[in-house]
Amino acid sequence: MRDEERVLYNRLMTVMGAAGISWWEIDCRSGSISFSDQSLSMLGYQPEDFAGYTDFERIIHPDDLGLVREATEDLLTGTIDRHQIEYRIRLSDGTYIWISDTASVAEYDEEGKPLICVGLVADITERKQIKEALRESERKYRVLMENIPDVIYSLDRDGTILFLNEAPGTIEDYIPAIAVGKPFLDLIYPSDRELVVNDFLKAIEEGREYTKGLEFRCFGKNDIITWKELHSHARYDEEGNLVQEDGVLRDITDRKHAEEALRIANHKLKILTGITRHDILNQVMVLQGYLEFAEEICVDEVQARYLDEVKKAATAIQRDSEFTRAYEMIGVDKPLWLSLTDLAQSVEGSGRSGIPLTNECGNIEIYADPMLEKVFANLMDNTIRHGEKATGVHLTCETSDGGLVVAWEDDGSGVPDDLKKKIFSKGFGKNTGFGLFLANEILSITGITIHENGVYGEGARFEIHVPEGGWRNPEDMKC
Repeated sequence: MRDEERVLYNRLMTVMGAAGISWWEIDCRSGSISFSDQSLSMLGYQPEDFAGYTDFERIIHPDDLGLVREATEDLLTGTIDRHQIEYRIRLSDGTYIWISDTASVAEYDEEGKPLICVGLVADITERKQIKEALRESERKYRVLMENIPDVIYSLDRDGTILFLNEAPGTIEDYIPAIAVGKPFLDLIYPSDRELVVNDFLKAIEEGREYTKGLEFRCFGKNDIITWKELHSHARYDEEGNLVQEDGVLRDITDRKHAEEALRIANHKLKILTGITRHDILNQVMVLQGYLEFAEEICVDEVQARYLDEVKKAATAIQRDSEFTRAYEMIGVDKPLWLSLTDLAQSVEGSGRSGIPLTNECGNIEIYADPMLEKVFANLMDNTIRHGEKATGVHLTCETSDGGLVVAWEDDGSGVPDDLKKKIFSKGFGKNTGFGLFLANEILSITGITIHENGVYGEGARFEIHVPEGGWRNPEDMKC
């Protein structure tokens, strides 16, 4: 080999080595096979390990041997002049790797038959693993898309459907994939479209990425109306323009039907209890009237005591009946975000107490039953009735393990240690016995608890524990 050729050869070997490519060569007449140093290094063998082509076949994976034999035979016999195949080959340590083998006839004899065949070999194990991982990921994604009961969708900036999976299930909760390319609004029940459009436009205006829990009606297959709950994520470009929205539509038709059935049942029950309460109170009024007549003509002390006990019982019946009026309203309306400042001002402004209330909770809001105002009204009533010489109330807020502790603290006489739990029991107390019991029931609707934790003799301290996620400060939500 001349010096120039050797230089070019060495350069070629260097480039091939850097690219992870090696080579082999077969003498078609003798069947001998030789490998480049790079090939032997990659496989972990020595030149003497391959006396002939059959030695090479022994390290080919059994499942791939047929493919390699057929391709090699076609090449050696001149049926083809080039092949490119992928197969597994065993290294000297017993493990297998994937290789890409691109071979061609390099030299022919005088009769035009293949004389020398050469091939370029590259380790493609990593590529195969990536490809297999991608295939497995696509398989899992496909299985998920085909079997998830929710509707997965993508919309462009104009609200046109780009993608819609074929959610399995009954006709009632199925939205057809033929909707792709059509406006998303076409799937929505006409009277609910304004709701969806307004939320969509508001999200764009605010640059909001996530929308959670938007409920509306959709047209399902055969135009059957279903209820859906939307959870979506909007993507914006660098200039803040909407690019695409991806989301999930979860079928809540059964839940909506159950809610409506429950609403109707509660309405009927409310009517029934209202009528019953009205009738009972009318009869109690008659009873109390006759008791007054009886007391006027009663001269016997024993009979007078009996009449007094009957009068107390009638008053208790009246009180319990009146209590049902307030209790039946708990949980009727959906919980709301309620401002502690508004509630404090409402209680102080009622003019009943004359006791000043200092609010140190700022703009904090808590998620609670709309009857939360009655909780604070009952706490003020408790301060008035039992605080004796109370001169003021402090309302404070402290975070605790992600939650919030709202403290109502007065400077009255406080609550004895043995009564701290009993005061929340139904019927406990000198008056109606329902105030703090009702407060506890109202708070429990959204997982809020209340305890009395003051020092007896120094004042009452009612601690309202709001769980994480059940409170917020609007100031922190501003951009």
